[in-house]
This record gives sequence, structure tokens and C-alpha cells, in this order.
Amino acid sequence: MLGEDLASFAPYKRKDTERARIMDEVRRFSCYRDGEVITADGKMVRFTCAPEDVEKVRDFFATHVRSIERTLTGRIRDLEGRGHGYSRYDIVQHKYAGGGSGYIQVLEIRNPPDGRWGFVIEMFDGWAGTMFTEWDTIEQACAAYEAYWGTRDLQEKLPTLEGFRRQVNCGVLTPWFLAIGNEQLVGDYTFPHDLQDDPVFRFGKRFVVTDFEGVPAIKSCMGTRFIKRMTGSYPQREEVYRLVYWDDGSVWDDRSSSSKRPRPLHGGELWITEALRKFMHILAGKGTELRIDFTNGDRFTGKLNRPKQCTHHLEGRYFVVVRVKGKNTYNEGWVDFKPTVELPNVAQYVAHLAREKGTEIEYLEVKQYQTQQGGKKWPGVFFSPTP
Repeated sequence: MLGEDLASFAPYKRKDTERARIMDEVRRFSCYRDGEVITADGKMVRFTCAPEDVEKVRDFFATHVRSIERTLTGRIRDLEGRGHGYSRYDIVQHKYAGGGSGYIQVLEIRNPPDGRWGFVIEMFDGWAGTMFTEWDTIEQACAAYEAYWGTRDLQEKLPTLEGFRRQVNCGVLTPWFLAIGNEQLVGDYTFPHDLQDDPVFRFGKRFVVTDFEGVPAIKSCMGTRFIKRMTGSYPQREEVYRLVYWDDGSVWDDRSSSSKRPRPLHGGELWITEALRKFMHILAGKGTELRIDFTNGDRFTGKLNRPKQCTHHLEGRYFVVVRVKGKNTYNEGWVDFKPTVELPNVAQYVAHLAREKGTEIEYLEVKQYQTQQGGKKWPGVFFSPTP
């Protein structure tokens, strides 16, 4: 019986021993001493430790440590100097709100590298991952935050506001400005330091990836992470699977049965990438025609057909003549126009004004116009504000 009593007491004894060890560590560093030592490369290092360990620490640095460098990573600080998270860049947090499984913050990156932009609104959602938007000025970023941070249609509203530059969906990848240590930057992202090698899904290799609706897309692999876990009821079995990370922030799980397995992009399919590049060239307003030559002699041609009324997309004043549906008379007058994402040309802008008054434009013609030098413009499908 005595042996059983001692056995039942053992867990409590272990807990007491662990508590005593922790308290001993606390007591050790409630009293401490500073010391200095020169490393092997001649660098003076200052350290703090328990008084009885000063000589041991000094001997260790002098005999085992060649050099010490200050870490690249620091804390993101707010306007009052308090720390929030980590980054190797000099970042000031101007606004923050969080709750549940997400947050939103306005950041000013004061030393962005390689031409990257320093005024961003970063948002994290436990379901969709990370997204950030870039703004012309930190004041415009703060104004956008104040106007819409608590609304459901936040991501739809931000691109309509003044100062908006672009939006980047990171998904599970980390934005470049949250890089720590010596992590490498790959475009808008931080290259994940804990991704593993894979014989098929290698970094930089392109794949044809099919989404849940069966639509294929060409994506570049950022790397693979292998996950190991125990599944099932007793007896459990070990399950190993991999997650493949793509350059658009999305992830493919090789346990998924709802989408096709990604396959490497073959050399003969590179024309798809070239066709997309040419098409994006047109969308950016850099051209109006697309031609793709196939190996069997076939040729695909496409041309941007822009209606006449859509050509007036520069900021300025326009003298327009309109006829409202159901009316036989014409109205005319000057209209001040500035393109937006939703209303990129004068015709759409005037039609919008009519709809707000409960009418519909049946005919519209621009007779005269005075464009504003250096004003905003709509060169293609994408909005391109003048820097």
C-alpha cells in the first residue's frame, strides 16, 4: 500500500520540482551583473548574467565566439513607440484594428528596397489570408482606413478612393515588408524560410493549375511544405501530405479530390504564357492588336474595338449633347469629368448622372473638350493615375 501511495504522489512531486526550478531561474536573474569581453575578431561585447556566471560567460565568448552582429530584424512600432510584430524594415504603424481572426493596419515603410512602395494598408483574415493595398501618400491610406475599415465591402471600396495604387492578394504567403532576418524577397512576397525541397514541385517551376471550377491557370511554384500528423481512431496511423505554395498566394493540398493535380508546364505550351503577356499588354493600353503564330502555320489575331464614345477618357471639361429616352428634345452643356475605376469615360459618367436622376440616356455626342494637362487618364482596361 505504501508503494502505491508513493506512486500516486509522484505526479504532484514532479510538478513541485518543476515549479521550484522555474522559481530558481527567476531568483537567479533578479540579481545580475554586466560584463564586457572582446571576441576573436576584436569586437567588444557587453552582456548581462547572474553574478556567479560572469567569468564563465566571459571565457565562453573569448574562446568560442568569433563575432556577433546585431540582428536585422526589429519591431514594428506605433506612433508612440510601442512594438507590434517584427520586420527587418523601419516600419511605423499609423492605424490598427483587430478582433476575432483578423486585423487591419496602416503601415509606413520608411526604407522600402528596390523601388517598392512604402505606404500600405495590410489586412489579414483567418479564411482568406493576407492582402495589402498601396497608396500614394500615408495620409490617403489613413483616410481610406477611417472611411471603410469596419465595412463588409472594404476590398471593393478601397480601389475607388483617391490615392489607391494597387492591391496584392498574398493568401498564405507573407508580404515583402514583413520579412525578417535574411529572408529573400520574391516580387510582392517574402520567400518562406521553412519550405522544403520536392522532386516535382520545385521553386520557380511553372505549372498548369486548375481551380475548383475547372478553370486552368499558369502559376509559378514558391515551394512545398510537408505536413505529418496522426489520424483516425485507435489505432491511429501516421499521415504525410504536402502543401504547394503558388506565386499568387494560393495553396494546393495534395489530399484534395475536388481539383485536378497540377502538372508541369511543357515547353510546347509556352505560347500560352506569351499570349497572356500580349493580352495584358493590350489591357494596359500599350497596344490594340494581338497576333499569335502556331507551329502548323495557323495564326490567331485579335483587335481591341473601342466604341467612339469610349475614347473620351482623359480628365477635363467636355461639351456634350444628349437626348433622354422618351424625349424628342436635346440637352447640351459642359461636364467636368475625372475617370474612375467604375466610370472610365465621359459617356459612362454622363449615363451615371442620368441614372441618379431616374432617367436614361438614349443618345450622347461630345462636341468639344478641354483636357487637363497631367490629369488622370484611362489608357486601357486598367486604371493608370498620373504619378
